[in-house]
Amino acid sequence: KAEDVICFDIDNTIAMWDHNHAVPHEDAVKIENPYSGEVVYLRPHKVHIRIMKEYKGRGFTNIVWSAGGVRHAEAVVKAFGLEKYVDYVMTKPNRHFDDKEDKESIIGVRLYFEDKT
Repeated sequence: KAEDVICFDIDNTIAMWDHNHAVPHEDAVKIENPYSGEVVYLRPHKVHIRIMKEYKGRGFTNIVWSAGGVRHAEAVVKAFGLEKYVDYVMTKPNRHFDDKEDKESIIGVRLYFEDKT
């Protein structure tokens, strides 16, 4: 049997951007961007994080990525305390090659649940 893998984007999937720096959302976590030094406020997308934990509990390998880079993704994982649920962190893939036509998206089937908090 092939290993089961699920991938999560960081920005606006695991971590929701909170642009109100004056009065951040009560769940927002202050994070310094490791590349630019800019301070940002991110809040956890509770539904996606719950799903990540459930998949890990079912034996999946969890991969997270970010177009903001590996160090940004690692900073968010650490700030949210998700280290034990994440197996691999990477930058966002720009393209992929596969033997199957991908009609859904560039990187497989996209799953997303709206953040209603």
